[in-house]
Amino acid sequence: MKKIKKLYNNRVYSVLQSGWTDIVAEKLWQEEKLDCVISFKTHKVYISNEARCYVYCRSNYAITFCREEAKRLKDFGDKNPPILPFSAVLRKAKEKKLLKQHGLVFSNPVLNLLHNAKYGKYAGSIISISLLPFYCIYWMPEQQLMYKTRCKSDRNAF
Repeated sequence: MKKIKKLYNNRVYSVLQSGWTDIVAEKLWQEEKLDCVISFKTHKVYISNEARCYVYCRSNYAITFCREEAKRLKDFGDKNPPILPFSAVLRKAKEKKLLKQHGLVFSNPVLNLLHNAKYGKYAGSIISISLLPFYCIYWMPEQQLMYKTRCKSDRNAF
């Protein structure tokens, strides 16, 4: 973590960057094994040492990540620490990241299809979408070109 200069009431203070509460809560759990949930109020913090924290969650399932974190934070037979994230929270974070990575706007696939039909890279390729019953008719540009050339060459083709 790095120092950040903040201005409070015409005075400049050195404070910790955002995210410091997770690191402090984890260290408190490792040292004291407190069962209560720790919440930190916003206040000035004076820095004396620097700390670094690396978190990874690449292709793991949420439950696998939770198990690995539990192994790292507690001894066998101990209660789960309150700083351990719930798997539902991890799944939602992964979903948001994947939506952003693939350029999707909504978590609902039908709404994404409607959005891409008008604004996405498939605009013009999606011909018709229906919800009741659900169907989607699409033609790729190559298929459209083949259809048009076929119809021009032979009027009785279809």
